[in-house]
Amino acid sequence: MDLLETHFQILETRGCPLYQVEEVFSVSGLSLMPPKGKPTCIFLAKGLADILIEYLGSKQKGTAALKSEYNCPGCTGIIKYGPFEDNNSKYLTPQMRMLAAAEKKEQALESGSLVDMLGTFSFFSALDSDHLKEIVDHIKQETVPANRIILHKGRPGKALYIIMAGSVHVLDDEGSPLVTLQRGEIFGEMSLISGKPVSATIRAAEPSRLLILSGKDLSNILVKFPYLQMAFTRMLVQRLSQANAARTEEYAAGVAGQFDEVNPTELFQMFNENRKTGVFELRLPLGPGFITFSEGAIVRAEYAGKKDQEAFWAILKETTGSFKFTSCLSLEDMGAEPIGNFMGLLMEGIRLIDEENASPEELAEDD
Repeated sequence: MDLLETHFQILETRGCPLYQVEEVFSVSGLSLMPPKGKPTCIFLAKGLADILIEYLGSKQKGTAALKSEYNCPGCTGIIKYGPFEDNNSKYLTPQMRMLAAAEKKEQALESGSLVDMLGTFSFFSALDSDHLKEIVDHIKQETVPANRIILHKGRPGKALYIIMAGSVHVLDDEGSPLVTLQRGEIFGEMSLISGKPVSATIRAAEPSRLLILSGKDLSNILVKFPYLQMAFTRMLVQRLSQANAARTEEYAAGVAGQFDEVNPTELFQMFNENRKTGVFELRLPLGPGFITFSEGAIVRAEYAGKKDQEAFWAILKETTGSFKFTSCLSLEDMGAEPIGNFMGLLMEGIRLIDEENASPEELAEDD
């Protein structure tokens, strides 16, 4: 059999209006025969013709070779297709064709099992199999060995990851595991949504299989399936709540922190929302200070010669410095009245900061 008596098979299709994976095009003489019952796509026919012409020309020079994969030059969809031949022989034997067909069947079965598996994950549980198949078309799979770094803190986030098998560690700045994520859990989504760099390094705890969805594909899927938007929002809210609670407990245990890691507004709001009791000892540019909380309310504050409300507002303006929280309270402070409504104090402090940072032109406009 020479070149003009051969076959090409669809390896991958994404959005093609005519053809599906595993369908075969036969080239016989000068004729192209599409899959049974399907019309001939003129774009794909031209692509195949160009391949064959190039091959015949290179064959005369003794350099004939066919790539294992081609992209259709076509319309709105994407097709990848390849010839029935391997890298070591010119044409596949019947046995090799049978092996290729078996491999394609196995891939199709794997795609079906992937649809079934996605349906067991809570995030996708409300979608039917047809919708899950659409999502699977956009998903890539990757197997990573134990201890492989999957995401690096500080780098841009480009994809959402779903753990199909195995587990991963979320690491702290010293490289120690903070949290372990298991099968069915998702990571990488926070950076995609916020547009900020990845906030923590993720490392495979064991050999793991991951499903990967690019940021662009995720955006398109969330637009197409409103249910997933709601599920995604609930997941983000839960993650943020867990993160805030963990950070609050960490600080409440007496761990020191820096204002360049968490700004004062976010820090004090966390303690108010979680109704914490204790004292912040502060080391700031204008000297030491402190803020005392009682069940989430501020009952005392001192900084730079100022007290209570004035001191609190001055502390909010600082962007550098350190703090340490101790969960204890003096007898005097236990019965003290709040220096004001916390949210009212916070909003006034933010207004003062904005006013201080405003340009003369902005201030003139306000007048």
